[in-house]
Amino acid sequence: MCTATILSFESVADNGAVARVNDAVGIAGERAGECAEERAGGSVWGNAWGNVGGNVGGWRLVTNRDERHSRAVAKPPTMRTCGDRQAVMPIDPISDGTWVAMNDAGLAITLLNLNPPTPPYSSHAPSDSPNSSDASESGAALQSRGGIIPRLMAHASVDDALADVDSFDTSIYAPFTLVLVNDRHVGHVRWDGQRLTIEPSQLADGPRMFTSSGLGDHHVELPRRALFDQMIRHHDFTPDELVATQDSFHRHRWPDRPHLSVCMRRDDARTVSMTVVERLANRMRMTYYNNAPDVARDPMVYELPIDPAFVKVSHGRNE
Repeated sequence: MCTATILSFESVADNGAVARVNDAVGIAGERAGECAEERAGGSVWGNAWGNVGGNVGGWRLVTNRDERHSRAVAKPPTMRTCGDRQAVMPIDPISDGTWVAMNDAGLAITLLNLNPPTPPYSSHAPSDSPNSSDASESGAALQSRGGIIPRLMAHASVDDALADVDSFDTSIYAPFTLVLVNDRHVGHVRWDGQRLTIEPSQLADGPRMFTSSGLGDHHVELPRRALFDQMIRHHDFTPDELVATQDSFHRHRWPDRPHLSVCMRRDDARTVSMTVVERLANRMRMTYYNNAPDVARDPMVYELPIDPAFVKVSHGRNE
């Protein structure tokens, strides 16, 4: 499935610029259209962790994506028009949906599949393939979860996006988790097939981790959370150290437990990409590694100016 982390830098002394790629690549392409009307049918599975701590107002979301070996390689991030907003997102070629995105209002969202020990629905596809033709208890085909984020990218704030989610008919989707972040706010949405839970919180509440696995989330939750606490939660870092540690966490693999690792590897699947979304002073940056993060090199970097109406002088690092 996915693992996503969010780091906030509000309470961390800014002792240097965050490491970055010098030769940034521009947006690969544009496609106009109403994202709210799009539906995706691909799988979104891997490791999604959210660390939210504190710098000078900036934050950093990192998401690993896990996929089956047989699944088509995702398309690099591209720009799409979602309502009144411009958004950047990688694209699953089968579904035309996504698992992570950012927009020009400073909003970022990632989606993880939710895999309870006993699924509340019957599925015609493996749980690692969330955008396949799953079936509900009634036997009706479920819509792809890959279309959820493009719809929500039309919003300018976590609160507005959460209100939209609250209006969803979630029964048309297999279980999922959403992690939303912008400005000083974080949203956590959990749909388990029976109950929708929406939890707004503050970015400064501290580092967090969200994770899932097609093996069952309960198999990976404890070992990955213990690693997260050991590497990130129980230390005081400078911004550079925090960023380096967050990346190390997403690249981590236990030699004797690769199937449970953050950078996962199984006979039938593996972590296939890592996406980093950063909120800077007046723009958003997405860094996309189109391979497992422990071996990926030469990432693609995309920057999206934030609409001046959503830029605050007290937020974002001056990079």
